[in-house]
Amino acid sequence: MKLLIQSVLVTLIAALAWAWAESDSLATVQSATIVEFTADPVGTYSAKVDDPGWTGVVRVTLRGSGAGIDRTQRAFVQPLVVWPGGSRRGVSFGGEEASRQIALQPLLPSTAGRYVIDLAELVAAQPELRELGVVVTRVEPASVRVVVEARQE
Repeated sequence: MKLLIQSVLVTLIAALAWAWAESDSLATVQSATIVEFTADPVGTYSAKVDDPGWTGVVRVTLRGSGAGIDRTQRAFVQPLVVWPGGSRRGVSFGGEEASRQIALQPLLPSTAGRYVIDLAELVAAQPELRELGVVVTRVEPASVRVVVEARQE
């Protein structure tokens, strides 16, 4: 009986230590990335920002493990290029030379019109962030106005 009680206590203490270490290993950091709006790859539609104060720089607050945040910040060096119906980042989150396409049609439709793009949703939509366990907690500016137009040939 004494052995059982000791085993339960050791297990409980180990679980509490693990939970404390896990919560302590999460970090919240400020970062930034560049978001560019452009024409779609086939040239049917173009997108341009309709905001005179837009610089393309998006400040992002991230929460996650140190390793996940480090990989995310390295990827943020490359701009996130967005066009009507999709987007890509020049370097994947793993660091390999690649372009990763992300389906973002609900965020920037392939239809002519004026749209307000939620930048937190745009940045958080990247599957790599979820894979790394990194969460976007805040984005500045929060949104941007974009005009999508059919391109003339």
